[in-house]
Amino acid sequence: MIYIFAVVIGAFSGLLSGLLGIGGGVAVVPLLSYAFMIAHVSIPADMVMHYAVGTSLATMVFSTLSASFFQHKKGAVLWPLFWYIAPGTVLGGLLGGFIADSFSSHFLKVCFAAFCAFISLLFFRKERVERSPEDKQSLRIPKCVLTVIGVFIGTIAGMLGVGGGVLLIPLLVALHFSLPQASALSVSCTLPTVIAGTVSAIYFGWDAPPIDLPSIGYVIWPIALTQGVVSVLTAKLGVHITHTLPRYYLRKLFAILLLCIAWLMLAV
Repeated sequence: MIYIFAVVIGAFSGLLSGLLGIGGGVAVVPLLSYAFMIAHVSIPADMVMHYAVGTSLATMVFSTLSASFFQHKKGAVLWPLFWYIAPGTVLGGLLGGFIADSFSSHFLKVCFAAFCAFISLLFFRKERVERSPEDKQSLRIPKCVLTVIGVFIGTIAGMLGVGGGVLLIPLLVALHFSLPQASALSVSCTLPTVIAGTVSAIYFGWDAPPIDLPSIGYVIWPIALTQGVVSVLTAKLGVHITHTLPRYYLRKLFAILLLCIAWLMLAV
């Protein structure tokens, strides 16, 4: 049963990664936690979130790689910004894994739900004027500031297994980028973040008690592989939709999705 859940979750993860540039982790973590409970996987209660976060990060390596490739083909990725944000996200991803290993599963659940609810409220606010793709004013942001932002985003990503897009997208939208532009940059920056987070989850979970599924650290690799392969197939569809659907509906979809995930996280 757990592998049936993995196929469904993987498809949803890839769609979200391509559609909103958020890596899919905001959905994968609570859905995996729920799937572990329904399928009666023998994971200690105080470590459910640790395995959900680690497996989510490994899954997103596949979905973000695929979505980044398709966004690049459309010429939508702002690479000058990427090269300043990404190094910070990698460092933050490693730091986030250390922090997550230091807290209980219940604490991480509450943090995850509060985080999703807060970002959702930001997206329900009135939309600001967007810059055209030719407007380079945003590139004048001090490069050290971009790197510090990357560290902060990566830390949250590594701690909660969310990839970081749910933080980076609101930031870019606040700088007047359109949601499709923000999504393209976000998913590209998410790739190195989730790689670093996955390495961190493996390292800090290396001595975790054995469970009844094959795992490396906090990564249950057969589930991550299943979800990852399926997510690649749906990421292209998500990228196509994000470049055709009106931005108003994308913003509201993002906000409603996050509220639902916050509720699901607390309910599990």
